[in-house]
Amino acid sequence: MKDFVRKTGILWPVLALVAVVSLPQGVGAQIFGSDPEGLKMTDSLIKKAEDVIKEAVTARGEIEKTLGSYNALFEKTDSKEIRDSYKGIEKGIERSEKQREEVRKKVDEMKVEAEAYFASWSQSIEQITSENLRKRSEERMVETRKHFDGVLNAVEQARGEYEPFITSLKDQWTYLGHDLNPSGIASLKPDAEKLNERGTTLFKKIDDGMKKAGEYIDSLRSARTTTS
Repeated sequence: MKDFVRKTGILWPVLALVAVVSLPQGVGAQIFGSDPEGLKMTDSLIKKAEDVIKEAVTARGEIEKTLGSYNALFEKTDSKEIRDSYKGIEKGIERSEKQREEVRKKVDEMKVEAEAYFASWSQSIEQITSENLRKRSEERMVETRKHFDGVLNAVEQARGEYEPFITSLKDQWTYLGHDLNPSGIASLKPDAEKLNERGTTLFKKIDDGMKKAGEYIDSLRSARTTTS
């Protein structure tokens, strides 16, 4: 997973799964020491988190390719090349928005999985007869849930970066629709610079979030394997 994250450069927006898998140190021992059904739920949650990462990697790639097509437009002088690049931007926007929906879908699935996971944890707490252990387990569950909620906030922050980026890109694409010539393209250079700055911020948020998420998944998988 670490190699996967490193090679792909990955956040999108996402970012969503960090909360689910951001377990405090030592929580793994409690989770993986539970009953077989609990182990299955843990494995399922990890799988959902990995699915989000994969979709996020694809989403980031689509956004980056689309931005690359847009930037290439400023280097074209031949009318046919300009039209081809313009069409490439349109297709890139469509793919990016489609992939964004795939990420959203996977995030929603992960939320459902996490709710079931914490509900199961709560039920297991009720079975603990020791008041001291029951209280400690409750505290650890609350702490873990805070991590999950924190990642959901991170998702909204990533969305906050993505939305103005794609909106600005679509605005500039529409602007060129009736002014697709070297002069019209040149007039967008100041806007293109701002768009690329937004892209840099967006990619960094995605990369940082996915890197951290991948590390948490690695630690969970490691703990799961040694206690099998």
